[in-house]
Amino acid sequence: MKLSQLEETLKDNLREVMAKLPRGFVIFSLVGTVVLAGGSAFIFASIYNLRGIKSLEQYRPPTITRVYDTKGRLISEFYKERRELVPYRNISPRIIEATLATEDKRFFSHLGIDPWRIAKALVVNILAMRKEQGGSTLTIQLSKLLFLDYEKTFRRKVTELWYGIQIEKQYSKQEILSFYLNELNYGHGSYGVESAARFFFNKTAATVNTSEAALLAGIPKSPKYYSPIRYRENAMRRHKIVLLAMVQNGYLGNTEAYEVYRTFWNGFLQEFKSRTDTFDQSSTDEAPYFTEYIREKLEADLGDHELYQQGINVYTTLNLDHQRSARKHLTEAIAKQNRFKKRETKALPLELVRTVAMQVAAVGETLGLPGLMTAKKITSELSEETIEGRAKLELRHIAAITGLTHLWQHTHNKYESTTTLNLAQDAAEGAFISLEPSSGYITAMIGGHKFNYYNQFNRAMLLKRQIGSTLKPFIYSIAMEHDLITAATVLEDVPTAYNKYIPKNYSGQYYGQVLVRDALKKSINVLAIDVLHRTGIDVMRTDLSKIFLATTVSKQDQLFPDDLTLALGSGSFSPLALTTAYAVLANEGKKVLPRTIRYVTDNNGEMITNYETAYLNEAETQLISRETTFIITDIIKEVFTAGGTAFIPSLVEKFNHVRKSFGKTGTTSNWTDAWFAGANKAIAAVVWIGYDDNRSLGYNRTGGVVAAPVWLNFQIDVANDIRVDRIRPPKGVIRKTICKQLGTLASDDTLPADTYDEYFKIDTVPTEICDYRRQELDRNEEFKTFASSENKLKSRTSLQSLKAALDEVEN
Repeated sequence: MKLSQLEETLKDNLREVMAKLPRGFVIFSLVGTVVLAGGSAFIFASIYNLRGIKSLEQYRPPTITRVYDTKGRLISEFYKERRELVPYRNISPRIIEATLATEDKRFFSHLGIDPWRIAKALVVNILAMRKEQGGSTLTIQLSKLLFLDYEKTFRRKVTELWYGIQIEKQYSKQEILSFYLNELNYGHGSYGVESAARFFFNKTAATVNTSEAALLAGIPKSPKYYSPIRYRENAMRRHKIVLLAMVQNGYLGNTEAYEVYRTFWNGFLQEFKSRTDTFDQSSTDEAPYFTEYIREKLEADLGDHELYQQGINVYTTLNLDHQRSARKHLTEAIAKQNRFKKRETKALPLELVRTVAMQVAAVGETLGLPGLMTAKKITSELSEETIEGRAKLELRHIAAITGLTHLWQHTHNKYESTTTLNLAQDAAEGAFISLEPSSGYITAMIGGHKFNYYNQFNRAMLLKRQIGSTLKPFIYSIAMEHDLITAATVLEDVPTAYNKYIPKNYSGQYYGQVLVRDALKKSINVLAIDVLHRTGIDVMRTDLSKIFLATTVSKQDQLFPDDLTLALGSGSFSPLALTTAYAVLANEGKKVLPRTIRYVTDNNGEMITNYETAYLNEAETQLISRETTFIITDIIKEVFTAGGTAFIPSLVEKFNHVRKSFGKTGTTSNWTDAWFAGANKAIAAVVWIGYDDNRSLGYNRTGGVVAAPVWLNFQIDVANDIRVDRIRPPKGVIRKTICKQLGTLASDDTLPADTYDEYFKIDTVPTEICDYRRQELDRNEEFKTFASSENKLKSRTSLQSLKAALDEVEN
C-alpha cells in the first residue's frame, strides 16, 4: 500500500471513531484537557519569577537610524528592520479591528489563552489530519515573537502558555496590542505597523483607512506570499478573508466591505509605483553616495549594533537644496554628453593613426591644408565628416606631393572596411562635490550619474584622475609665496628644453613675453613648467602636500610626480582633494578639513558623539598667506570674463556672485577628462565629467564646455541660500599701476592705454620704472628672430618625419 493511501485510510478510521463518540463527550474532553493544561500553566507561572517578562519594560526592537541634513530634513534611513515604534493611541482603530477580527476576536475577554479557540483548532486539525487552524491568541503570538525560537516541542508549547499568562498579568490589553503591532513583519524590510503604513500607503498608522487596514492585517501571516507588490492575486484573496472576518465580527457591513474591496485595488499598484522605486532596499536615499560614506564611517566608529538596532539620529553637513541642484545639473550635463557621443562614427585603424596621423597633421599645418588640422589633436579616431569631407582631398594632395600614390588608397581601403561603432555604448560618468570653506562642511556629493547595484563607486571621493590646468593656481601660489614671482613678473614663453623634456603649449604656439597674470589666465603650459622649475620640484611637492592633505609619502607620490609634468596636473587626484584645495584659496589660505557628520544622538536626543570638536584644533592653520591667496584668486576670477575659459554669457549674467568667485577649467589630453574647479567665500565646488574607461569625450570637449555650465548653474541655484562676502585685499597687499608689456612701474609719461593696475605683496613691488617703447621694440625684435628660425626648423623636421613614417607604411 502506498504511503498516501495509508494516510487516507488512517484519517477515515479516525473520523469514524470520532463520529461514534458523543459530541458532548469529545468537546468536554478537549476543553477539560485545555483547562487542565492552562490551569497548570497558571499555577506554575504564579510561583515562577518574572525576570523574562520584565524585559518588556525595556522593549527596544531594532529601529531605524535617520540621517538629516543641516536644516533637519531627512536624507536617508539605515535599518536591518525598517521599524518605527508607535503607541496605541497613534494606531488607527480600523487596524485594531482588522487585526482582532483576523487573529483574536476574543482578545479583550480572555486572560492570555482562549480554551474555546484551542478546542476548535484541535477538532479541525484532527479531522483534517494536518494543521488547518491555529489556537494561539494574540498574546501567545507576541510571546513567540519576543522570547522564543522556532522549535516545535511540547516544552515550547508550555512555555508559550506561561509567557502569555505573564504578559497578560503585567500589561494592559492596549499595551499588548501596541507591542504586537510594533513587532510584526510586513515584508519588504518593514517591521511594525507604522513602517508598513508608510511603505505601502505613504501614511501614518493613525490615518490608515478601512481597506488599507484590512490589507495590513492580512500580510503578517506570510509577508512574502501575501505581498501586494509581489503576489497581487494572493494578497487580494487574503484581503477578502480579512474583510469577511470584519463583517462577521460586526466591524463592517456587507455593502461597505464590497465597496472597500472594489475601489481599493483599482488604483493601489499604480499609485505605489508612481510614488517610490525604493522597495526591497535597505535604505531610502536622496544622496546615496554621501550616505553610503556616512554608513561606512558610522559602522567603523559606532559598530553595527548601534547603527542598525538603536535608532540613532545622525546630523550631517549635507544641504538637500545643494544636493538636488547638483544632481539636476550634473544629470543634464551627462545626458548632453551622451547625446553628443551618440552619433555614429567610423574609426580609422589604430596602427594607421599612430604612424601617420600626427605626421599628416604636421604637413597640413606646414602646407596650410586646414582639413587635416584636427589630426594633431585626435590620436585615436577621426570622424566620418573629416574623412569623407576635406580630408579626402587633402590626403590626395599629400600623395601627390610626396609621390606616395598608394597613401590615399591604403587609407581609403582601411576606412571602408572598418565597421560602424556606436560610441555611446557606455554612458558618460560624472562627479560633483561642494563644501563650505569656512567650516569644511560637505554640502553636496554625487559620485556617479546613477546610484544602483552596479554603480556604487563614489567618484567624488575615490576617483583618481589627472586634473590638468586646475592645478596651476597652486603652482603659481607657491612660487609667489616664496617671493619668486609677482603677478607682474615677465615670463618668456619660448621653446625650452629641460634635459630631454621639451614642453608644448595646448595651442601649439608661443607667445613671447607674458606677465604672470596672463600666463595663469591663459593657462600656458610652458610658463607653468617654468614657474615650477624656478621654485624647485621638492619645494613644490612639500607645499602642495599640505594644501591637498597628502599626509603620507605614497599619497604624495600619487598626487605629485617627481618631474616637471607636475605643473600640468599629471598626478592622480580625486574631486574631493581638488575641492579641498580650492576651499583653502577661498578660506584665505587657511587649512580646510572636509567634514560629513556634525553629531550623533540617541533616540531620546542625548548626545552620543560630537564630531564638531574633532576639527577645531587644526582649523586655523595657515597654509598660504592671505596676501598670496588674494592675488591668485584675483587672477583666476577672470575665468568668468570675456576671453575666459568659463565665460558663458547666458549663465554669467544670472550669477549674482560672479565677481566674488574664481575658478579654473581643466582638460586632459585627448579631451579625456573635463574639470571645473571654483569657489567663493561661501562655497567651493568641483565638477568632473568623463568615461570610466578613459575614452575621449570628443573633439574640443573641454572643461569650459562640458563641466563649467554645471558649476555655474549650481551657483545660480544656491545663490539665495548663501551669503557670499567679497574677497578683500589684506593689509599686506598694495595696488600699483604698471606697464602692460614689461611688468614694471609705469612712469608719468606712460600712456594710460599701455598700463593697468596690479596687486602686489608690499615687499615685492617692482622698483624699476619702465621705458615702455624702447624696451618693447628691443624684446619683440629678438623674439621674432628666434621664433622665425624655430618655425623653419620645425617645418623641415615635420616633413622629414612624415617621409620616414610613410616609407614604413609603404614597406
